[in-house]
This record gives sequence, structure tokens and C-alpha cells, in this order.
Amino acid sequence: VFILGAGSEPGIGEEFPVEADQRGMPRPIDGDGDGEERCDIGAFEAAPDISLPGVVGDSAGAAITRVGECTQLRVRVANEGDAVLLIDRVEIVGRSAGDFTVVGNPNGQEVLPGRSTEITLRFCPGSTGNRTATLVIYSNDPFDDPLELKLTGTGRAAKREETPDPASMSLSYLVIDPA
Repeated sequence: VFILGAGSEPGIGEEFPVEADQRGMPRPIDGDGDGEERCDIGAFEAAPDISLPGVVGDSAGAAITRVGECTQLRVRVANEGDAVLLIDRVEIVGRSAGDFTVVGNPNGQEVLPGRSTEITLRFCPGSTGNRTATLVIYSNDPFDDPLELKLTGTGRAAKREETPDPASMSLSYLVIDPA
């Protein structure tokens, strides 16, 4: 049910905007990722739905990595919605944010409905021990913006440059006394 206001279509008039679709979901949204919110002409508002398939729980872990070396971690981002998903920007925050970096620039990338893309991260621990940070993905998903993913990794001691000689035993003087 809608009331015709100043405009000729539902949700166009300034006096009587439509605030929810037939399911009760918010309306209007930026369903096509162009930066402008407007109502769809259908009974429900098409919307992107960001998800992270392959992620168990709420975290992704990098391989154990020696200090001074780097490993890669890939995170798949999918659009399970029925409108274009626009990845506005990504950032890494938290205690060990400097140990994780984003490879490439996924900002502004569009993901069509039913499709996915990958965000590649590099883990280069600056010290030994457990390292944690958070990957924050900002998008036009009206319900999961921003989406956060905990990143974990373990820094292992750097490889020694000089390998010590193995243990050895020598005998230089031997006296045998039959008495």
C-alpha cells in the first residue's frame, strides 16, 4: 500500500516517501552501486548481500611464517544478493595491523549477483608469536556494512644465518693400566 504524493510513482514524492518494501526491508537503497539511493519498481527492494564463503566462524588464518618472510592469504568475497555489490574500500585495523597488507586495490570493484571475487592479503610478521588484526570491508550492502573478518597468523623465529657445528667428541690421551 502506498500513498501518491507529489510524485507520480511510489517513493518519489517528498511528502510520502516509501520507507519499506513488501517484506518490511528498508527502502530505498543503492541497489546498483551508483551512489544514489532510489526505489526499485518491484514489490521488494533489490539489494546486494556480501558474504565470505569458505570462512569458518569469523576468522581467517595465515600459515605459520618466519619473521622476515611473507605468506599470502586469500579471502573470497561473494554477492548472494540480487543487486550489484560495490566494494567501497577495505582496510586492516587492530593490534597487529602492520603485519597484514592488502595486495592490489579492490576499492571500487563491482561484484555481480551470484558472483565472487578474491581479496589477497600478505602476512609478514614483524615479531614472533600470535598476531591478530581485522579486515574491514566497506560496501553498499545495506545490512552488513562494514563487514569485519578477524585475521590471525603466527610469527616464527627467523632462520639462523650461521649453523653451529654438530656436537662431537674426541680423545687425545689414553692410558690403560692393567693393575
